[in-house]
Formats: sequence, structure tokens, C-alpha cells
Amino acid sequence: MKYLIILALIISACTMKNENSPNEGNIITLSNGKIEAKVLLNGGGGLVTFSNFKSENVLLSDESLWNNDLLTNTDKYDEPKFYPFSGHINWVGPQSEWWTQQNEFPKLKEQKSVWPPDPYLVLGDYKLLNKTETLVKLISPKSKYSGVQFTKEYIINDDSSLDLILEMENIRDTEVSWDIWFNTRMNGFCKVYVPIATESDLRLEYRNGAGQEPINHIIENGFFSFIPEKPAHGKTEKVAKSFIYPNENRIYAFTENEMLVIEFDRYNRELTHPEQGMIEIFNSIRDTGDALLELEYHSPYYKLESGESKLSKERWYLDKYNGSNSMEDHIAKINSWEINFNK
Repeated sequence: MKYLIILALIISACTMKNENSPNEGNIITLSNGKIEAKVLLNGGGGLVTFSNFKSENVLLSDESLWNNDLLTNTDKYDEPKFYPFSGHINWVGPQSEWWTQQNEFPKLKEQKSVWPPDPYLVLGDYKLLNKTETLVKLISPKSKYSGVQFTKEYIINDDSSLDLILEMENIRDTEVSWDIWFNTRMNGFCKVYVPIATESDLRLEYRNGAGQEPINHIIENGFFSFIPEKPAHGKTEKVAKSFIYPNENRIYAFTENEMLVIEFDRYNRELTHPEQGMIEIFNSIRDTGDALLELEYHSPYYKLESGESKLSKERWYLDKYNGSNSMEDHIAKINSWEINFNK
């Protein structure tokens, strides 16, 4: 009888562990049985997967980094480092001011370095504040470099959309000024479409390093899109970045089998920091096969008094796609989705 009791306790313990294991440790899993999202606690509270249940992850993410203890607690924040977890992450903007509000790294401050991002915000061990099957709320360490603290919330809604909510609080005794930056990474050969009224609402930046050439773009049917292609022979990278004032509040991106829709709060363009864009799309295709697409949204540029907070958010939708990789089929899918969405 004693052995049966012990065996029952072992089975019970194993069952409890299996039930909780998806949400234990560094990885938090949210699911409603239709969509699934995974969040890293010690990877800056970043979102590393988003998928229709048991289908492909639409985000570009390096799973080999998810469970690694890359940095000790002592050097995690005291040395500017970066690890490419990818997926979705939040920064502050403008990028040129990342290291101008601290004195620990005078060279980075003097150069107005644009890399790496604040490790408190992107590598930090985020504290779990609340967790259900479809919601997680996290808070970052307080950053002595940027002077802010992030509180993040991911919520799967009843319609299977996903809310990404970020609150930025000034933790200094003095004023700070930043925007809230949402950055979503996908494979660089995915196609993206941003609604745009005229080419005057577009600014493009190209890199001019050795072996680099610009990625071509197109504006057609009211949408901006890059045309991702491999570099020409003898070139190492096709790359460009676009800064867009959109005339609608959505971005559309396509993998082979899914359409990701990112909805955001559209606001007066004068509130965007002049160095940034409300929407920014970065695309890079390397001769090595590495390919990156970044879908970026900037909130208004805020001036925060001590203790003041501002909140910004995105809402994501995911829909199956079974058409070709052509712009014609992609636009048809967008229009069909919009019609059904607005019913």
C-alpha cells in the first residue's frame, strides 16, 4: 500500500510539472486553442513566436537562444551587448539618443552611438506581474541608461487577435523624452504592404558600404512594398529602410501560408520625432542567405516629467493565406480580409 501511495505521488508530481511546464522558467506560453504566442522573461520580455495553433511561427526568431543563460546578473547591464533573439521587441526612440543620457560609457555618448540598444530594456530579466492562459503582464528593470521602466502586457482577445501594450514610465527625478518603438522581425523574403497616399509620404535611406546595393520598392494600388531579391553577383547585401506616414492604421505582411496584420494608433505626423517615421520598414538580404524584415511603429515623441507614464499599443491579427507570392494575390487577400473584418 505504501508503494502505491508513493507511486501515486510521483505520478501526480509529474502531471503537475507537465501541466505547468510550458509556462515555467524563461518561456511564457499564451494560447486560446486557436493562436499561440511565446514570450521570453529574460530576453527583454520579447515575443518570440506568434502562430495559428500548431502552424508555422510567422516571426523570425532564434530558438537556440531562448533558454541560454547568456549573461550573468553582474555583467548583463554593465556591458552594452546584444543577442539576436529577434521576434518582437520594444526600444525607445530616437535611436541617435540611445546613449546620450548616461555617463558610464562616454565614448558611446560622444559618438551618439546607435548600437546596441539599452540592455536593461532588451536583455533585462522582466518580472512576472500577472499570468493567465491568455494574458501576461511583465515589468522591466529600471534603466539607468534611458531613465525609464517598461511594463508590457500581451493579451489574446476573444476574436484571437493579440494586443501588445507597453507603458513607459520616467523613473528619473528630471524630465526625459522618448517615443515608444515597436519592432517586429520576420524573414527578409516575406512581403510587406503599407497603405500610403502619395510618394511624398515616403522617405528612403540606403547604405553605401562596400558590396551593398539598394533593395527596390514599389508603390501600387495604394500600397508601399519592398521587392526582396538576392544581391547581384559580387555584391554582399541588398538593403534599404523606408520611413512612412501611412494613410491607414495597418501593416500587412505575408509568409508563404499566413497573413499578419498589425494595427496601430495613427496620429498627426508632426508628433513623430523628425529622425524617425511613424512606420519604418527595414529590409536586408545578404549573399550568405541571411534575410531580415523589420516592421516598426513609433508612438508620438513624449516629454515625460518625473514619475509620468505614457502607453502605446499594437493589435495583431493572423489569417491563413493560400495564394501565390504575387502582389496581385496579396492585395486581393488584403481587400477580402478588410471586407470581412468590417462586416
